[in-house]
Amino acid sequence: MIKNNKLLINLIPIKRGGGLQVAINFISNIGQLSNKKDYVFLCNDNSPVYKKVVDEKLECFSVKDSLFNRIKFETLQLEKLISDKKISTIYTLFGPALTSSKTFNVVGSAYSNIYFPEINFWNTTTGIESIKKKLIDKYRLSQTLKADAIIFENVAMQNRVSNLFKFPVKSTTFIRPSISSYSTSENNEVKIDSNKFNILMLTGWHPNKNLTIIPEVLHQLKKQNINDVEFVITVDNSNENIQKLISECKSLGVNGGINAIGNVDTSFIPDLYSKVSAVGLFSLLESFSNNIIESYHFKKPLLISDLEWSQSICNNIPVYVDRNNAKDIADKIIALKSNPEFYDEVVNRQAKELELYPTPKEKVELQLNFIKQQYENWKTNKI
Repeated sequence: MIKNNKLLINLIPIKRGGGLQVAINFISNIGQLSNKKDYVFLCNDNSPVYKKVVDEKLECFSVKDSLFNRIKFETLQLEKLISDKKISTIYTLFGPALTSSKTFNVVGSAYSNIYFPEINFWNTTTGIESIKKKLIDKYRLSQTLKADAIIFENVAMQNRVSNLFKFPVKSTTFIRPSISSYSTSENNEVKIDSNKFNILMLTGWHPNKNLTIIPEVLHQLKKQNINDVEFVITVDNSNENIQKLISECKSLGVNGGINAIGNVDTSFIPDLYSKVSAVGLFSLLESFSNNIIESYHFKKPLLISDLEWSQSICNNIPVYVDRNNAKDIADKIIALKSNPEFYDEVVNRQAKELELYPTPKEKVELQLNFIKQQYENWKTNKI
């Protein structure tokens, strides 16, 4: 990529979730765009990304997955690796930036809450846990701002890093996410009632996702004689918080409105989308969410929080809801359910918007081009 020098790609922070799929896409495509010898990958030993890097026959340096081993690597081994492998640039795909004074340092930033200090993101935590979360956020912000360049998937965050922290705009870029390539398998174990209007909540349990509003949404629907809406949630039915939601549904007389199907393997994602009617994303904050691009791709209308982060991603494409207003969410569900023309209009808007998103290969090319351009500018200024 950069003549006579190598790019060290740091994947250590990536372990699961949407970030893992992004990393897999990146690894799958980078070897097609330039010489594989231009890159060294840094991974947790025996992790999914490590196995993918090895499968693609890319050079890899692995670190055992523990805080001690990460500190040991960063303090005792990183500089030697840079020297031995002739590393000119470090690119942390997502996570706290790994930096060195000897290299040009780039990070992909997805920690949305560090750019919205006015929002008390950890308001559901208390005591030591709250202090721990806030200290981690300070570290993440500090490491991000140490980078020489930042790649964003969200324009609001890109604007805020400049406005709040005076990070130079010219050293940032916005690159849209890409739709993942999924192998298609049918999952007969997941039972979804095709006679109902099913709303997919493809998420783990986290207060940010606002799953706790679902019982009241179902109650508001019942008040309008709508009793055939079901929320399909990818959290296990045995989860303590899910059980509390189900109990609340019973007390409100809307039992049966929650179908907790548990975690779903990525190979079953297309099958899952084929069985639902719409997608819900009621988050307080997101950098981006695969729910957005997947709902567009699989032609399911998206109900999403009406907030700055979502507007910067989606413009006027999906159906916006007041995430704290159960009646507003219920009314928007009814609008989609009862009006096929409106339903199709939203699906068509989303399909048109999807055309603006890059393929996985195009996205990797955009990332590498930005890194190369920024490195050349940095190198010129150092002379």
